[in-house]
Amino acid sequence: MNIKKVKNSLKGVPSIIFGNQKDSKNSKSVDLDLFSNFFNIAIGDAFLRNPNCNMLILDDKTMNEYFNQIRSLRCIKVYSGRQKKLDLNFHYTMLTKSTIDCGLKVATTLGCNPLLVCGLEIKKYNDVRDSLFSIDRHGEARHIDPFVAYSTYNDICPDKLDLMKKFI
Repeated sequence: MNIKKVKNSLKGVPSIIFGNQKDSKNSKSVDLDLFSNFFNIAIGDAFLRNPNCNMLILDDKTMNEYFNQIRSLRCIKVYSGRQKKLDLNFHYTMLTKSTIDCGLKVATTLGCNPLLVCGLEIKKYNDVRDSLFSIDRHGEARHIDPFVAYSTYNDICPDKLDLMKKFI
C-alpha cells in the first residue's frame, strides 16, 4: 500500500525516529521508554533496542538477518528495499535511497511534528530541518535535551490506541 493514503493522519503528533548507529555512545544513554507516548519509528535493527515501536522501517539486510524476530513484531512494517518481500506482509512499501530517508519521508508524509531523532546523523536533511531535533548529538545545532523534549511535547501526544486506529 502507498503511504500517501494515510497522508497527514498524524498531523502535529510528536514522533521519535531512532536508529542504532554504532558510533553514537550518546544514543545508548537516552532512555527511549521516556518517549513511549510518542509515535515511535525504528530504523533497521534499532527495533532490537525498542521492540515496542509503532513503525519499523526495513531494508533487505535487516530483513534477512532478523526475519523471524521481525515477523513476530506487532507494529506497522514499511519496506524500503528493492526486492519483493511478500512473506512478511508489509503494510507499506517505499523505494528510497536509505532507511533513514524512508523514515523521515514517512514521518513527514504522516504529518508528524516535531521529529525527534536518536542514533541518526541528521546534518544533511535540510528539507525537514525546522521540525527536526536531535536528542543524542550534543554538537548538533538543533539539539534538544531528552527531558526537555519529553516535558515539552508529551502532553500533546494522543493515546497510542487512537494513533494506531488511523492505520487500520
